[in-house]
Amino acid sequence: MGVEPNTSDRRPSPRELSRLSRLINPSRIEAFFLELGLSMLDIEDTECESYNLPRITRITKLFLKWTIAYPNKTIHDIQQAMEAVNMATDRINDVLGTDEESQVQGMVPLEVWNRVPSEDEIRKIVENIDKMYFNMCLELGLSPPTIAQCELCHPTFGTRMSALLRCWIDRYQTEATIGRLLTAMKVCQMDWHTTCYERLMMIQCYERLMMIRCYERLMMIQCYERLMMIQCYERLMMIRCYERLMMIHCYERLMMI
Repeated sequence: MGVEPNTSDRRPSPRELSRLSRLINPSRIEAFFLELGLSMLDIEDTECESYNLPRITRITKLFLKWTIAYPNKTIHDIQQAMEAVNMATDRINDVLGTDEESQVQGMVPLEVWNRVPSEDEIRKIVENIDKMYFNMCLELGLSPPTIAQCELCHPTFGTRMSALLRCWIDRYQTEATIGRLLTAMKVCQMDWHTTCYERLMMIQCYERLMMIRCYERLMMIQCYERLMMIQCYERLMMIRCYERLMMIHCYERLMMI
């Protein structure tokens, strides 16, 4: 089955190239990109620069180099190159239309799914992001130059990922939700389960516990205030009773006189 006409005749986006990288046979990488028009030197340089990254990321970086060298090439050209080196092309439409959101959305409360992650949540989420971070950032909509700039400015992985997620939030504002982040992690086959349950749910439980404690403190304050009001009322009544008693006593003395 070929690529749909409205898809095949346009230039692929970085997100789509990241997804298509999953379809490339590892044993035919060189033959495939030579078929697309990259030189062996370009292929070897890219492989050398990203040797410590996952295979899918290396393929994605080769795709990105190809789109720079051939800006007018389309998804149809990718399909033809795959067919030329005997790769299956029947899953191209499925991969480009990947929608993992419906599978992930039911795993977290809606109020968590639809909100922007907090600073505490970002720190926790970073702990479960692995070497597929480059593809995850493309999936989130960050551009390759933005990712490269963060890599240059933040050499350590933790600070780099925190910076990338903050760039994503700054770029997409209210659309940069926890739901989109979990979906991107699932698409890139990261450990989104742990992120969902052990990290986000723990933070949510902590927030709820703090709300309960605040409520309990408020109730205690209200009870104390009511108790003080009762005590004040009782004292006031005692004073009034005493005053009345004194008035009666004075009246009786006056009558005796």
